[in-house]
Amino acid sequence: VDNDCRVRYFGCESMYNIAKVGRGSMLLFFREIFDGVGKLICDPDTHVKNGAELLDRLVKDIVTESNNFDVDLFVSLVRDRIYVNNDYVRQYVVSWIQLLSSVPDIDLISHLPSLLDGLFL
Repeated sequence: VDNDCRVRYFGCESMYNIAKVGRGSMLLFFREIFDGVGKLICDPDTHVKNGAELLDRLVKDIVTESNNFDVDLFVSLVRDRIYVNNDYVRQYVVSWIQLLSSVPDIDLISHLPSLLDGLFL
């Protein structure tokens, strides 16, 4: 992560534009995008945080439209982040769990037992 908040913001904006054009193709890089947004969502700069939240909403839209989302990959990413003691990161993770549990085509229910312990810490 760069020290200059403008670089971080323009990175979010660029990734947003790429995701908007690439749509489902960007799911090949979901791990990297999820990780990057998870870091920027708790940025001290308001513009960066807002840019990360905008990118997060677009990625969520893309995932819910997709027919080939890798739930196992998602669960492994969440397991890595669910124990972080940062409110913004925990809220980010919970928002993803909430979203994916509401999508009928995505079976997250079978994975919830492996996530529950981290949700209540």
